[in-house]
Formats: sequence, C-alpha cells, structure tokens
Amino acid sequence: MMYRNIFVTGTNSCTGSESNEQLAIHLLIKQGYKIVETLDDAHIVLFFGCVYTTGRINKCAQELNLILDEKKSDTLVIITGCFSGKTDVVDYYKEKVDYIIKEYGLNGVVSTIKVVEELNNKQYCVNSKSLISSSPNEYCYINIVDGCENRCTFCKNNYMDTHLCSSMMENIVFFVKEQVKAGIRCVTLSGLNITQYGIDIYGKQMLHELLTQLSQIEDLKWIRLYMLAPQDMYEDLTKEIINNKKVVSMIIPIQTCSDRLLKLMNRKHTNEECYNILSEIRIARPDIFMETALMESFPTETEEDIRETAKQIRKYGFDEIIVSPYSNNSDLPSSKLKQLSKEQKLKNSALYSQLFMREVSRKQDSLKGQTIHCIVIEQKQDIALCITNRILCSGDLWVFVKVPKGVMLEENSLISSKITKLPKRNKKVQFNFRTETTLKAKFCDYIL
Repeated sequence: MMYRNIFVTGTNSCTGSESNEQLAIHLLIKQGYKIVETLDDAHIVLFFGCVYTTGRINKCAQELNLILDEKKSDTLVIITGCFSGKTDVVDYYKEKVDYIIKEYGLNGVVSTIKVVEELNNKQYCVNSKSLISSSPNEYCYINIVDGCENRCTFCKNNYMDTHLCSSMMENIVFFVKEQVKAGIRCVTLSGLNITQYGIDIYGKQMLHELLTQLSQIEDLKWIRLYMLAPQDMYEDLTKEIINNKKVVSMIIPIQTCSDRLLKLMNRKHTNEECYNILSEIRIARPDIFMETALMESFPTETEEDIRETAKQIRKYGFDEIIVSPYSNNSDLPSSKLKQLSKEQKLKNSALYSQLFMREVSRKQDSLKGQTIHCIVIEQKQDIALCITNRILCSGDLWVFVKVPKGVMLEENSLISSKITKLPKRNKKVQFNFRTETTLKAKFCDYIL
C-alpha cells in the first residue's frame, strides 16, 4: 500500500512547535505527498503534540484518543513533537499508535519525514535541496533546542518529564542556508533555553560555535537569540555575542533583581553576577537590542523586592521589559511557598505597572531621532516596508520607511533610517499593498 495522503493535526502553543509543524508540511508537499483536510481521506495521521502546560497535555490526549477511535483501521498514526518525548505518553500510546518520534526540533522533523518515506519504500536525505523555507519570506524562527536542564521552581516545562534535545549543528546550518537562498535575511534561534544548546549531543555548550558558523553565511544579515538564561551564560558565548555583529537582538529573562527571590526560584546566580555579564555586553555592544522578562507576584514577593528590582533594572539599560504574573501549579516546588493573597497580587500588579511601564516608555521615547538599520522587504511609491534589528514599541520588527521621490530601494538590501514617529503601543494600521498582513505603524525616514 502507498501512503500518500497525510492528515496533519495537533495542539501547539509555541513558535518553535508551530514552525516545526509547518516545516514538516512543507517538506511533505515537496516530496510529493498530499496534505488532506479530513481523517477519512488520510493514509497517515501526523500528530504534533505539546507539553507546555498540563492543560495542553490533556487536550493533546483527548484529541489523539478521538483520532484513534474514529480513524480507519488501515490508517497509520505517527505522534511527534515534545508530547512524544514524555515517558508516560510513550508508555500509554506505544501499543495504540504506529510510530512515536522521540526527537524534537529539526531532528524530529527530519526523523518524521524519514519514517513516512520508508513507509513508501523511499529514502529521505537530510541534505535534500527540497529543504527550503516554510516561514514567512522576511524572517523566520528556528527551534534549535527543546527542554532545559535547570529546575526553576516556577517553570512548568522543567517538570514535564522532557529532556534537553538539541538539533544537530549541521542540520541547523544547512536549513539556514536554504532559508537564505529563499530570501530570508533574519533568523531567530529559539528554544526554552538556547544557552544550553549542544550539551546533550556534544557534551558541552556550543551556541557560540553555532553563531560563528551561521555568521559565515554571506547573505544572512541578522541573528536574534531567544531565549538565553543568565545562569548558563559562559565566556565563549559572551565573547561571540560581542564580536559577532550579525547578532543584533537577545532576550534574556532575569525574572527579578532580588537575590532572596532568585534563591527561592532556584536560579543559580545573583543579581550582581547577572549584571556583570550583561553590562559587559551592553558596554561593548550598545547597538544590540536587549529584552528581558520579569515575574510579578512570585510567592513571598514584597513591595521592597519590587522597588529593589525597579532600582536595579535601570542599570541594565534593557530596551524592552515584559512583566508576566506568576502562575501557581500544585505540581511545582514554588506551590509549597506561601502564596500571595488576591489583594496583594493586585497591589503588586499596580506597582509593577507604575514602575516598569514608565521605564519602558522613557526608553522608547528616547528612540525618536535615532538611526536604525532596516532590511527592505517591499516598496511602493515613497513608502518601503522593512524589518528592523530592534523592536520599536509595538512588539514586532516591522517599520515603514519614507523614501525620497525617485529613489527605489532594492529588496533585501540593508539600509539606514531615522525614527520620526513612534505611535502609541499596539496601534495598528493596514499597509495598503500588503493587504494580507495587519502591521503596526512606525515611521522612519530613509537616510541617503
């Protein structure tokens, strides 16, 4: 029997897992398979599952059980994604499904395609020229590592029975090269903690070496890092970020500047240690966009902790600060700590808004008149749609650049522009010649 019709489904909750699913679909189509819309038409069901939260796990199980009940008897089922790396999932479904792909990220996508090809008596080579972009044609996310070896007391992911799983470096480099051939100029290396990339397959941290190899791809303009962990930063990586001018953006959640809370979170660093690392990068690379995340209302957090964090955070010079509330879960060690009352959480939330949003607004307001670098995506008349090397107060990379009459900018070229208008956060407009995309309005003037 030939297994040509494939039904792809699942429950994803992060950019990495969604991009892996889309990549698998793209590669299957390139290999001549048909992606069908209904279970009845399927020869193979490819199920992408997620373990981001307990609710996601339960939803995955419910959907998968429904598929197993309703599928035809000769329809094969393959489960993949981080859901398939959970021990109890494997134990429960190993007799119910046909294949379980235990690898994550690009490795998991490649293994999944190999299984489908073998079912059709074909061989799939990872170096196939068919491995090209399945992402938007401006920038893409590449999930280079799943899992994290740290055990922060508040993090659900670290207690989901999943392990560190890095993609092979040669696979990542090849994939990025093919993305660049397809027109991509900016890539984001993503994962729960990309600072630990390589430990499981190379025996040591290798993100610095990956950055070195990627920077040698001539037409790749920018590399963004999402996410780094302060406690896992190391000397070779710090040096690479400083010296590699293609690295233009980094997200590194510090959660709090209170050493007392850092200890309760099981973060293996102090605020001073974190500051020393990031200030070294900031001094050497004032141009790099640096974003962080703070956790609001972690158990036992006091007003004193919040004000100390606000005081210290100004020293870092972050370009963007994201504040997220602590979410309690009975399975986590942090649930054993004294929880804040609803009234105290509301009080803390108001204080965070007062202290940190003001800091972000001050930082963003100072951008007006500054020069930034952009990659040209499209131009019509005197307006060019570009992506930038930094987020400009609206949460994404898009920017409109006003171009002098008679000047036509080359697509994918790198230009400089001056920020002339920063609208209120989250204000959206429709760009008239990209009607399929709603973009946030930021205007710059092209610098000749």
